Amino acid sequence: MSTSFETILLPLDFTINTETVVKKAIELSDPEHTVIHLFHVADPSLTIGRFSLLHFHIHSGKGYRNKLHLAEMKLEEWRFCIMENFPGIRVKTHLVIEGSVQNAIEELAEKINPQIIIIGKRTSVKWSNWLNDVNTDELARKTNCPVLTVRPGSLHNKTRIIVVPVGKRIPERKIDLLIELSARSRAQIHLITLKEHSKYSSSQVFIETYRILKNTLGCHIELKVLNGDHPAREALRYAGLVGADMLLVNPLEEARILTIPPKSIADILETESRLQILSIKPYPPLYNSSKIEGA
Repeated sequence: MSTSFETILLPLDFTINTETVVKKAIELSDPEHTVIHLFHVADPSLTIGRFSLLHFHIHSGKGYRNKLHLAEMKLEEWRFCIMENFPGIRVKTHLVIEGSVQNAIEELAEKINPQIIIIGKRTSVKWSNWLNDVNTDELARKTNCPVLTVRPGSLHNKTRIIVVPVGKRIPERKIDLLIELSARSRAQIHLITLKEHSKYSSSQVFIETYRILKNTLGCHIELKVLNGDHPAREALRYAGLVGADMLLVNPLEEARILTIPPKSIADILETESRLQILSIKPYPPLYNSSKIEGA
């Protein structure tokens, strides 16, 4: 399966998040082949759990029409800005009048089949901004699309260090994505796993993953066996120790911190954090008969 970033989906809220996600999209783009889809929900509904509160707005007032017109203008301004500075990149805009942002992103992703979705989150306080209400782990699972979560702290940072947890099966989809990322930046890769007796790790798989990446990329790769027993917590701790710019995780096993209630890594980082969280659902078993796929 190709992981070339020819179609990129950017939900925009027109805050500093927008500048951040646009910049990251440009870094991943192929100037001659990429199409960037700019997306906005003008009147997002409040989501509680899996439910969205119903709207009781009257959509005929002048104020409401002005709100829609302003959203259209902002989308067009960003479209023009990208195309003027990067003429080879095509840009399309999508405006949804109202509804759940999460559902709207999922529906658009099903239509355009993006190779990556980039979400900007400013704080960990959910009600401060509608993109903070997006569950990026669930988005990655439901769309089967890599979801990159970025904070304003990463705006001026290049991706130089990528931390990659390895579990009990060869992370074939992570490997494909790393190959694509390495074509755009010469980032240093840190493969990490948990101690041998952990139910989340396999030393054989760890070494085989290293061998595949080493033979494919031909670059230096750091290896580290961690003593903890919780994948997400240990991966986040290690990423902080080495000053990582990106953490590549499986949203099924490696993205949840055991708090009360459990939280995603993507939701607990501070605004100034430069760490980008890239969630990618594994290929299904037997995706490729010659390889084993997993976390």
